[in-house]
This record gives sequence, C-alpha cells and structure tokens, in this order.
Amino acid sequence: NIFAPIGALFYDTYFTYTDNKRCETCQMVLQMGEMSSGKGAIKPIAEHLLKEAYETSRINREKEEEWKAKNKGSKKYQPRPQGLYRQIVYEECTSAAFRDLATYAEGRYLFSLADEFEDLLKQCDNKIPDLTLRIRKAYDNSLCGAERTSIEYRSVEYVLRWCFAASCTPKVGRRILGQNVLDGALSRMSC
Repeated sequence: NIFAPIGALFYDTYFTYTDNKRCETCQMVLQMGEMSSGKGAIKPIAEHLLKEAYETSRINREKEEEWKAKNKGSKKYQPRPQGLYRQIVYEECTSAAFRDLATYAEGRYLFSLADEFEDLLKQCDNKIPDLTLRIRKAYDNSLCGAERTSIEYRSVEYVLRWCFAASCTPKVGRRILGQNVLDGALSRMSC
C-alpha cells in the first residue's frame, strides 16, 4: 500500500469527504501477514517516493547539529533557524524527540517506515495506549502540546501530522491492538 508515503508528500492539502468534512491527507497503513509473505515490499517504494524528504532530513539534521554546537556554552543564544524541519522519523526516536520533530515540521507530515509495528512502540516509550492515542490524534490532525521543565521552561503546541507504513504478523497485531481495538485506532488505519 503506497498511500502512506504519498500522504506524507502532501503539504497544506485538504480534501472534502462525502459528509463535507474537510480533512488532510493523513494515511496510516498496517500490513498484516504471515512471516516472509512480502509485507516488506513497500519499503523500497516508500524510500523512492520520499527520496527528497530523506535527503532534506539528512541535510537539516546536519544543520541542526551545527546550530546546537554554536549555541552550546554561548552567552548569546541564537534562535532556531527557519526551515530546519525533518519529516523522517526513525525507529529509535523517543517521545520527546518525536514532539520536537512535530513542533518544527512547519506544517509538513512526519513519516515513519517501520519493518515491524512494534518499532512504532519505541517512539511511544513502549506504551501501547500512547501509540493508539498518537494514531487517533494524527488521523484527526489534532492540536497537541507539551510542557517541559528543565534548565529552561518550555511549552510547545503543534498540529500532529504523521503518516506511517508498518507491518506485522496477525499474532503481533492482535497483541498490540487487541486490548485497544475499540478505542478507534484500528478504524483510522488501512489494514
């Protein structure tokens, strides 16, 4: 199913459904099948479709590291430059890092390509309810926020725009979604 990577390409694009509800292009795909059944065939297609997003994310990650290095130990804080968005979310991304990516996405969709559905759990600190909540909020493009206290108090707000393509066996899908099947997460995904 190529709709998830295609959905991540759209920026500031809306569609009107038959009930006249205005929606964005959020696409979340979970491919279920037995082991070695070809579920991973989406990976090269997604990487090709999002080649520019992968390259932009790589370049902007380097620029962000340079900006952080300039500010480290500096008495004069330089504000974050515009245009340092990264759309690609890797498996080892923490919840806090995910929120930062969403905050600075400048209206673009984040995209996760996960070989296993369980990899998306890592982005939610391995908490199934947090993952299903993120799926529901992303589908509805909900306004989200976070409050953090550390050296500097920080409060952020962002509209959650996130597409993903993941796969799993039916057994793993039941384990992850089974207890949360009625919370609306499953009905928001293409399975």
